[in-house]
Order: sequence, then C-alpha cells, then structure tokens
Amino acid sequence: MLSVSFSVPLKNKLLVPIYLRLGTSVGYNDNIFKFSSSEKNSIDSYNYMGSSSNYDSSIIKPEFRLSYSPKLFKNNMSNFVLYTSSSNYPSVVDKNGLYMSIRFEYKIGPYNWIKFGYKNSANNFLRFFSDDDIPGNDYLKCNYDSESVFFSYSMSLKPYGWVKFGFSKGTQLFNPNFTEFDLEINTIDLKYYFNFNDFSYSLSLKNDNANNLTYANGLNSTAFDRSYNSSSIAFKVGKMMNKYLKKINFGYGVTKPSYVSEALSDPLHSGRSHYEQFISLSLLKELRNDISIELKYRIRNRQTNSEFDWVEALKSFSDNQVMVKVIYYTELDLFY
Repeated sequence: MLSVSFSVPLKNKLLVPIYLRLGTSVGYNDNIFKFSSSEKNSIDSYNYMGSSSNYDSSIIKPEFRLSYSPKLFKNNMSNFVLYTSSSNYPSVVDKNGLYMSIRFEYKIGPYNWIKFGYKNSANNFLRFFSDDDIPGNDYLKCNYDSESVFFSYSMSLKPYGWVKFGFSKGTQLFNPNFTEFDLEINTIDLKYYFNFNDFSYSLSLKNDNANNLTYANGLNSTAFDRSYNSSSIAFKVGKMMNKYLKKINFGYGVTKPSYVSEALSDPLHSGRSHYEQFISLSLLKELRNDISIELKYRIRNRQTNSEFDWVEALKSFSDNQVMVKVIYYTELDLFY
C-alpha cells in the first residue's frame, strides 16, 4: 500500500479567522468614592470630590476582545487574546479609566493549559486629598496606574474537577503628588472548579503581598510604611438553564488585609484591619446565537477594626452596583 502524507505550509497555519467579542455595559454605582456613612452626611466630603457634586454615578463601559488561534503546534491549541475596556462615569469624570490585557494560551490537554500575559490599568482614581509634602496646598487628584505580568497553569483532577495555579507580579504607581503610596504587589492564587448535580462550583484562594516602594525615602509623607498583606477567599455557584435564561451565577467572597505599620503616630493604620465582603448575582440570557444580554448585581461591605472608634467609622463603607451588559460575537476572515 502506498501512503502519501502532506505537510501543511506555515502560511496556512496562520491564515485562520479572528474571533471578536464586542460588549457594552450600562449601570450605576451608589458610592463611587467609598464614603463611610458619616462622610456621606458631611459637607467636608466635597473637598474629596473635585468637580463632582455627587458620590454616585451612572457607568458606561464598552469593551473589546480579540482572539487569534493560529495552528502553531501539530496537535495542541494556542491562542493570542487581546482585551481592552474603558470605564466612563458621567457624574464623576475624574474616574474615567482604561484597561487592557494581552495573553498567550497553550493547551496541553483537556483542562490543562499554560497562560501568561500582561495587564495595564490607567487612571485608577480614588479621591482628592491634601498633599502632606506641601502644607496648605489645595486638595489634589489622587490616582494611580497599575501594571502586572502574570502566569497560570491549570490541570484536570478528573473525576474531581480541575484546578488552576496563578502568580502575578505588578506595581501600583501614583501620580507625583502621592508617590508615598507606591506599591509592588506579588500575588499567588489557587482556583478549584468542579460540577455536581447540574451545578458548577468554584473556590478561589488568593494572597497579596504589597511592599511600599517609597517608604522612608526622605519625604515627610513617607515616614509610615504602607506595606500590607491580604488574604481572600471567594466561592461561586452557577447553573445552566433551559428556558428563559442561559445561566445563573451567585458569588460570595471575603478579603482580610493587615497593615505593616505599627507606629503610634499612625493611628489610621496601626493595629487596623478590616473584612471586606461581596455578594454578586448574574443572569445571562442568549437572545440569539451571536448576541447575549447579562444582568449583574454586586454589593460590597467593608467593616473596619481599629483601636480608635473614629478610624472604624471613617474606613467602613458599603456600595451597590448594578450593570446590564450586551455582548455581540462575530468573526473576521481577513486572510481569505
């Protein structure tokens, strides 16, 4: 018997469709500045709001995702994924920001992936604050840019689901008026996924170690070490539906950071810790095979513990956010 084999030219391996996901979210958040109850009722809070006259705002968030899957390897899948989004707050324009990420994915086998990439988030706005290095100065915008590189490895635990290990290394660098808050953050996380009785479940554990890059560099505002450690746990359960909705997801999580500073002259951080909890709910409906709509609700609550009552009152808050997201899927055959 005569057998003939043909090798696929590299050009043909690269000429594959590009898959696009376009989305727009519209929603509302009732506490953009993370004000405590006392701050909401204080006229002094306007000092922290800049040109804004509200501490709540509507939100418009367009997003774009591109996926390109060339046949680089004989039997295994590989993906290049680009994602970008912008957050727009009509009532708090100082908070408008941009996020982007790019990653490479390589599939070794079922539920067995290696992924690595880069993330960047620009203009993460907090509030307006007084600059401690310039006494008597007006309140100035406090915002930071963050970036990180990340790596993850996932593998199957059949018949017991699958697990993913992740690591990231990044920075939060503030604008020149508030460099005392600059941080280098190392994160490790573990996620476990499994299915049981027609439900899907996930359990997530994460630890952040943040090192204050500018501590004690000579400026008045760097006298306190703003390093911290943070641990969090989150749980999510979802169910695929047959009628009316495609999927329902419910999530709960809690985070507990602890601050390194124990200076008696730093009561805002010394001996302070807090528990931050969230509850989330999402309902996904498929309108047709290329369009879906999702309703998302999230409530967040932070309860601060400190030796000082005024710190507990100042640093405890809650906020509610509701979003409606429309997603459109398509593909481009640019190479044909």
